[in-house]
Amino acid sequence: MLFPVTYRVNARGHMEVGGCDLADLAHEHGTPLYIYDEDTVRQRAAEFVAAMGDAGEVLYSAKAFASPAFLRIVAEEGMGLDVVSAGELHIAAAAGFPAERTYFLGNNKSAEELELAYRAGCTIVIDGAYEFELFRRAVPPGSRATSSRPASSTPSSASRSRTARPGPRSSRRSPTTAWSWSASTRTSAPRSSTFAATSRRWR
Repeated sequence: MLFPVTYRVNARGHMEVGGCDLADLAHEHGTPLYIYDEDTVRQRAAEFVAAMGDAGEVLYSAKAFASPAFLRIVAEEGMGLDVVSAGELHIAAAAGFPAERTYFLGNNKSAEELELAYRAGCTIVIDGAYEFELFRRAVPPGSRATSSRPASSTPSSASRSRTARPGPRSSRRSPTTAWSWSASTRTSAPRSSTFAATSRRWR
């Protein structure tokens, strides 16, 4: 079993995570209860990012768990974000997650979702040829796209896809063909150190 980095047995003989007695949390909130330890999340995220280095970008999947406070922590540790729906994209926006590190994936995108992702300024990963027709309906007239073959290739979950990225192409090496779309708006994630205690609500 892997324990959180802040795990310990306290003087009452109870398990404690993040300075919070798990028995007290269960009594206060009821069970089942999911608890996320910020120190553990930050450490694991930093380890993944360091292990990847310059070879690529590590993406956290919003479908695993997403709330604005949680996504701000992920962003602060340098990870990118994988979203697959308009709902997840809205949560990312509420968290102030950097658009240039947000990737819209999924094999059932609607034209409305593609337009929303485009206007948000995130990278859109094409999952099938049929999605190009959706792009023609979703992307504003007059937008232009260019493609470039990367110098090297790194295996990834999107290794046979193409991406549509608003604005100038990133200098970071990509395992996919990069489609550069003109003009977009960018946002940046505000740094926050206010989330600390495990027992707080993730909102």
